[in-house]
Amino acid sequence: MTPLSTQLLSKEHFYVNRQCRQLFAVTDPAFLSLPAGGQESQQVSERQSTIINSFLARQATSGSPKAVLPAQLNGMKLLHELFHAVMVKSTLLRQPTFFPNLVEKLPEIFAPDEPETYLTSFVTAFPTQALYKGDITATEWLEGEGRQSNVLEESFLVWLNNLNPALQPFNALLSDELLRTDHYRRLIAAMRNAMQEMGPIKPYNLDLAELLFSPIKHAPASILDQLRYIRLNWAVLLEDSPFWDLLDEAIAFIEDEDKYLFFEQVAREHAHRKDGRFFEKEAHVPHYSIDDANAPANYSPDSTWMPEVVMLAKSTYVWLDQLSKRYKRHIARLQDIPDEELDAIAERGFTALWLIGLWQRSFASQKIKQLQGNPEAKSSAYALEKYDIADDLGGYDGYHNLMERARQRGIRLASDMVPNHTAMDSELVRNNPDWFLSAHTPPYYNYSYNGPNLSSDSRYGIYLEDGYWNRSDAAVTFKRVDYQTGDTRYIYHGNDGTNMPWNDTAQLNFLSAEVREGVIQQVLHVARMFPIIRFDAAMVLAKRHIQRLWFPLHGHSAAVPSRSAYAMSMEEFNAAIPEEFWREVVDRVKREVPDTLLLAEAFWMLEGYFVRTLGMHRVYNSAFMHMLKKEDNADYRYLIKNTLEFDPQILKRYVNFMNNPDEDTAIAQFGRGDKYFGVCMVMITMPGLPMFGHGQVEGFTEKYGMEYAKAYYDEQPDDHLVWRHYHEIFPIMKMRPLFAEVHNFYLYDVYSPDGNVNENILAYSNRRGNEGALMVYNNRFEQAAGWVKMSVGYLQNGSIRQSSLVEGLSLSTDNNRYVIFRSHPDNLEYCRSCRELADNGMFVALDGYRYNLFLDFREVTPSRLRPYDKLAATLNGSGVHSIEFAALTMSLAPLHQTLTEALTPAAPYADATSFATTLHTLLESMAQQYSELIEQAIEVPASLAIEYAARYEQAITLGQEIVAQSGTRKLCSALGLESLTAYPTLVAQWLMLDAIQTMLQASNVLHTTLFDEWLLEHALQALHPESGMVGLPGNNLPNLLAALLAPQPTEAAEDATLEEHLLARIATLHNTQRHHIGRLMQYEPRHHKIWFREHRFSTLLAWLLVQELLTNTNHEPTTWLEALDQLDMRSFLAGYEITALLKG
Repeated sequence: MTPLSTQLLSKEHFYVNRQCRQLFAVTDPAFLSLPAGGQESQQVSERQSTIINSFLARQATSGSPKAVLPAQLNGMKLLHELFHAVMVKSTLLRQPTFFPNLVEKLPEIFAPDEPETYLTSFVTAFPTQALYKGDITATEWLEGEGRQSNVLEESFLVWLNNLNPALQPFNALLSDELLRTDHYRRLIAAMRNAMQEMGPIKPYNLDLAELLFSPIKHAPASILDQLRYIRLNWAVLLEDSPFWDLLDEAIAFIEDEDKYLFFEQVAREHAHRKDGRFFEKEAHVPHYSIDDANAPANYSPDSTWMPEVVMLAKSTYVWLDQLSKRYKRHIARLQDIPDEELDAIAERGFTALWLIGLWQRSFASQKIKQLQGNPEAKSSAYALEKYDIADDLGGYDGYHNLMERARQRGIRLASDMVPNHTAMDSELVRNNPDWFLSAHTPPYYNYSYNGPNLSSDSRYGIYLEDGYWNRSDAAVTFKRVDYQTGDTRYIYHGNDGTNMPWNDTAQLNFLSAEVREGVIQQVLHVARMFPIIRFDAAMVLAKRHIQRLWFPLHGHSAAVPSRSAYAMSMEEFNAAIPEEFWREVVDRVKREVPDTLLLAEAFWMLEGYFVRTLGMHRVYNSAFMHMLKKEDNADYRYLIKNTLEFDPQILKRYVNFMNNPDEDTAIAQFGRGDKYFGVCMVMITMPGLPMFGHGQVEGFTEKYGMEYAKAYYDEQPDDHLVWRHYHEIFPIMKMRPLFAEVHNFYLYDVYSPDGNVNENILAYSNRRGNEGALMVYNNRFEQAAGWVKMSVGYLQNGSIRQSSLVEGLSLSTDNNRYVIFRSHPDNLEYCRSCRELADNGMFVALDGYRYNLFLDFREVTPSRLRPYDKLAATLNGSGVHSIEFAALTMSLAPLHQTLTEALTPAAPYADATSFATTLHTLLESMAQQYSELIEQAIEVPASLAIEYAARYEQAITLGQEIVAQSGTRKLCSALGLESLTAYPTLVAQWLMLDAIQTMLQASNVLHTTLFDEWLLEHALQALHPESGMVGLPGNNLPNLLAALLAPQPTEAAEDATLEEHLLARIATLHNTQRHHIGRLMQYEPRHHKIWFREHRFSTLLAWLLVQELLTNTNHEPTTWLEALDQLDMRSFLAGYEITALLKG
């Protein structure tokens, strides 16, 4: 022991006044001594402050006096000890006889006969224990060796205490009011002069009085900050003091007490709030600490299905209540959920269904909620009795039924676990109380447990601390009583250190290997039931936070009030929990229940650590919701950039969401308009796992509490919101494999025209195989524009590199290559030069909160038939419905003009010869023009014009026969035979087009039909007047011609009737020419059926009959009419519904 320690520990202190001595003379005569620290300091200070506060309450004349706090009392005593130590050490170093010299000078300071008067008056006002008891007189005591020096030392420190504003709460104990005489003032002045004469104390260059005042000047109102100042600045003087080692503990004790007071205030404020929220979680950009960054990557590999998960959350009891209302029947169990509901979930593109609150819940939690004013409440979904499916939800049978039906639809079920704690009355609390953090005394002297017994088991008592019931305290423990054994313990509630304790839970002790193994067995049990497990509040079980919350290092304050007393060394902590609990969980699940996706709710900038080091498959990315809601766009882009530069694989393991059960609804945060859909589109196109909240698609606004048994708002789906999901969101959700990975993910800077990066535009691309996508979104109300050209940096093979837009989309940079792509919101296609994209990038302009998603990228080379280069120049950045159509329209325009002129004769052809002449000229012209476009020779068969002229003559003769036949009025009308020009004009157009088609087929340059490859539908509409002919408007006549040019059935029975031939022809058209026949017959889809018009059907049937009769001349006229009558009747009996007609 050092001389300083010997001198300090042998010295008795007497800086408290007589009335303070009176409080402790009998019960605690050594109350000024300091315990060794930790729990003993806490317990002693709580006992002593209780005595002091009772005295203060008795002395008060009005109102309630300010209470003395235990940690502050401990800090005050230590502060005095440290001041003593500095005085002793300083005088030993500078002037060992400092106080004896002062004693000798007392006659000079006072009158010669007055020193004894002052000394006696001081020890009378501030007596030692022996003086207070009367064991010795003041005169006798002062005669002892060094006693007079001790009085002078304490005199100065008493004076110092009374000048310290931070010690004002202890005024009744420390007041020097009875000493405030001329003697006292003269002594203090003399001592200050003597300290100045002694010279400065090294290394501070201050005299002793100034040195002792420095902590008070630094923080006049705070004992805590004065102690911090001493720890930071006085180590040179105090490191060998016996009290130096107590300093860290005292600071942690006060910090711990401050947390307790803070949460006590929060509890009182919360009593007046109805929203159940205390703080809004802040989102932070991960900084990837050096320790985490240097740790080797230890990812868990994904199963093939994991990257494609899109998850939908449902609060189970609330959902069942809503389903009951929707389907107008009682739906209370999992097996009662309608198949139609599962069909809708799958059809929308969801592949995972997270059912919140499936497990058997706590009786105590429910009782608390009901006593607090909600008689219909369930217990909290995270206060669990045990991990069995709740009986009222159908138990295991209900789970198995739903799981199997969901599996058939490609939906995997997900479930919650909260390994950190159980319900306060759980099976484990009853049977294994040693598994929980507890003590055999309350953590605070003022805790009481006089409320109702919350246990459903008569063998046990479960009591909340009384402050919870009146919202006066955020109590950290509850009381468990075993009535059979008498065992009473105070178990800590679950707590994350940032909010109110979870007052219906019990905190497990993860320093126990037995507890960790027990929890792992629970995890394995759940993994065998659910392929996806979400771990609630997973971050609190990271080793660093187990330590921070419950077992701090010596000298550090625990985040949970009162736990600083359980401090331990790092060696002790690591010995108790040598491996990260979550790493152990991941490895065990991988080994024993593979193909399980483990998802962690983790915050506090641990997201990367949880997936990269601990091996979780997915982790919450709360920054997505918070930053995009608040439009912290630069921070969110920085988050992505930072992650890409550290390890891009983290990005694909984020869970992105727009609301969480603990947060406001997506509608409350993002609205119902463009901002909602822009952020939602980002959510489903970023790498990672998109998660939709309960009621998000429907636009529900109610925030469902974890205890809700039903929805309290009578809400109906927002039809427009749902419609936009179906048109914008769900189609992209089904493309999830394109967006889920990060191997080809690139984030781009968007440079505004002024040359600065526009942080409000989020621009990124992704690629999978030959598929590519580019997403741009403006997360700000103002319009934004800029160039997308170069990516931000990303880590690849150990170095940071960047890629251009054309590299990101895997496009070439050749001068003669163009890229076509489609815009998802408006379904327009665009054409750009690959070379220009490489040189300049892509210019994007977006209104406020608008997005654009570009898909279907494909490279093309311009040709005469498809002049993409000329089209791109003509469009100048604009979009069209089809680039292919626009390019062909451009190249085929001269051909279309020649064709339409030839098909528009002044009058019907006089004979077959004139028809043949016109047709031959047309064939020659078409062959020449089209061969130039496709750069391939086309031959005109020598006899083709003559063959089709003969058909023309045959068709004209057939028309005359039909007119001459009785009972053909309806047929004549359908064929236009009542007009002199209609029938021969249509026949001529049909046969000329058929001849061209035959010519092209003979040269093997036609791949489908002439109508489709030459885009004739639009071009030929100019042939006919708007009023049309044969009962069809002009814009439908090209569809009739297309039907006549369509391929005919290749297989038909030899004995098939004319009726069967015609019906087979209609079936072929329905299957292969749906567009043309649909326009011609005016298809009208309704109720999963397709209806058509009677008159349009009769017209088509008549022309198909002509086509059949020109091919097969063996049919008698009576057969024609019978076939037509039979098909008319058949269409009538089918109700003019095409499927029924063809099945007939």
